[in-house]
Amino acid sequence: MHVAMSLLKTMTERGCEPNVVTYSSIIDGLCKYNLIAEAFDLFMKMKNQIVLPDVVTYTSLIHGLCCTSKWNEALALFNEMLDRNVAPNVVTYSSLIHNMCLLSKWKEAFMLFNEMLDSHVAPSVVTLNILVDQLCKQGMIMRALCVVNMLIQRGIEPDIVIYNSLLDGYGLHRQMHRAKKVFHVMVKNDCKPNVRTYGILINRYCKCERVDMALNLHEEMLGEGVIPNNHIYSSLIHGLCVTGHPRTALKLFKCMYPSACPNLVTYNALMDGFCKCGRLDVALDIFQEMTMSKLKPGIVTYNILINGLFKAGRSKDAIDLISKLFADGLQPDIYTNTTVICGLSRLGSLDEAYKHFRSMEEFGISPDSSSYNVIIHEFLRHKDRSRAMELIHEMHDKGFFEDNTTIDLLRKNNVIQKSL
Repeated sequence: MHVAMSLLKTMTERGCEPNVVTYSSIIDGLCKYNLIAEAFDLFMKMKNQIVLPDVVTYTSLIHGLCCTSKWNEALALFNEMLDRNVAPNVVTYSSLIHNMCLLSKWKEAFMLFNEMLDSHVAPSVVTLNILVDQLCKQGMIMRALCVVNMLIQRGIEPDIVIYNSLLDGYGLHRQMHRAKKVFHVMVKNDCKPNVRTYGILINRYCKCERVDMALNLHEEMLGEGVIPNNHIYSSLIHGLCVTGHPRTALKLFKCMYPSACPNLVTYNALMDGFCKCGRLDVALDIFQEMTMSKLKPGIVTYNILINGLFKAGRSKDAIDLISKLFADGLQPDIYTNTTVICGLSRLGSLDEAYKHFRSMEEFGISPDSSSYNVIIHEFLRHKDRSRAMELIHEMHDKGFFEDNTTIDLLRKNNVIQKSL
């Protein structure tokens, strides 16, 4: 862009006055690099030179403003454009409609859409994709279908982007029977599902714990020559682990190569699945494999293993893992500390749990409601009412309150709290 600006300066110095095409080209380039202030400086210079901006000039600026979340300025510029009798084109309208959708200003979005139609500006597939996608994400699927029907009435068949948006909309709201119908319609209309299509359906079926359907789709996509990506494998592995099938998940994990490479999410899902079914040995082997693959474990990875080790009664191994966590340059989060407090308490090391609770702030972590309630639960279970009450008062002073378990334990211990 510096070269373009230098050339513009050279043109002016040599008496060659830039025209609207020159200015618009440079303004468009500046906007694409998010140099909006510089683009407006040139826009003002252009007007001062009595070079009238055209639809390209305005559209570039409006699109740039929308991309940088300067929505009010974009709308003001659109109104200026209309006042100067510069007719907006399909790109102008599409940018503004997308902007209104992101702001959930559906009334304004449809007003712009209707204005576009009244001005005989034919909406492109991109415009309609924007509307359908945003409506589906907001759960307004019936309105999205109206837009699709309008598209069909104009003789334009929905493309893969629109079908995927509908599938995602139904999936987000767990209407998988409707998503399945859309899938069959797109296949019937010779719109071949792509990796995103299968990814949407597999992910949503897994979240609904219909892993059988997800696995069937996985087999189908392989048969169609569509290669699964990391997102699909991670969804399937997580779904299998959540539904208690970590061994099947591990088999799938081993089939990922070479089409996909496991990421942190994939490894975490596997480790969590094996921890929950008590197979700590397998979870730790997977952890070792992950570190050998040069993939750096995150705090979620450590939290999964620390929690699993405590539940298996392996407190020493859990504490050792906390040391490794620090060695990897990570800091415990609130979940880590709450897990340690709960784990130590359940294994009879209540004094150690209390020390850990008090040391949290040394790591820059203030105990939250969950941390307080966990340590209070353990003091009440060990009939240490005085320390439990001391912590309850401290918790109240910080704006936290008893959870249902704390209340039940207080009642069982015949402790009457006015605040309850």
